[in-house]
Amino acid sequence: MERLTIEYCGEYVPRELCSIDRLGGADDCDLCCEYCKAAEEGSEDCRGCAINKCFNRLGEYENLQDKLDNQFDGCLDIGTFVDSIIEYDKQLSRDEKLAEAIMITNGNARKYYEWTDLQKQGLLLKLPCAVGDMVYVLWCRTSEKRAIYKAEVREMRLGKYMGRKKMKYLLEPTSERGKIIIFYDDDFGKTVFHTREEAETALKEL
Repeated sequence: MERLTIEYCGEYVPRELCSIDRLGGADDCDLCCEYCKAAEEGSEDCRGCAINKCFNRLGEYENLQDKLDNQFDGCLDIGTFVDSIIEYDKQLSRDEKLAEAIMITNGNARKYYEWTDLQKQGLLLKLPCAVGDMVYVLWCRTSEKRAIYKAEVREMRLGKYMGRKKMKYLLEPTSERGKIIIFYDDDFGKTVFHTREEAETALKEL
């Protein structure tokens, strides 16, 4: 996009009114009254005027902000939204940036603000797995030593257990379909793992 404005003496002015130095900055600038072609020609036609071009560009940005306000019910300030996306982008690696490159839709933006609000209130719960995931558990029958079992996450339930709110995971060992074993969210990293290697390391340390 071609810039129509340039900074001069701490203010932004129409670029066409300025002489540009070798470094690309404004070296000198005419006053608006000195430049105004309409005043010079005794005409009221402002089309093609550098000042008018800047106002037209400003109007386009204001129209964009109005559209965003209407689409997002006034909850989105374009500057704040862009700043938050830039800050998030800084935290990503190159591969993550490629994976996170998505088209922002109305629904995505609303979800972003809903999740941010929930996170601030401490109400956003990040689960260690999803229904259908495969995990590796350290489990033993009554008469056996603990061993590693591959299991499928069949169901998750949020409830109060032992006087504390917890997430309960119902796991089905792949070697014993139909049998359900129960673990809780604080068991992840202790007796429930995402990889067999992690489970093997934990088993050796028991």
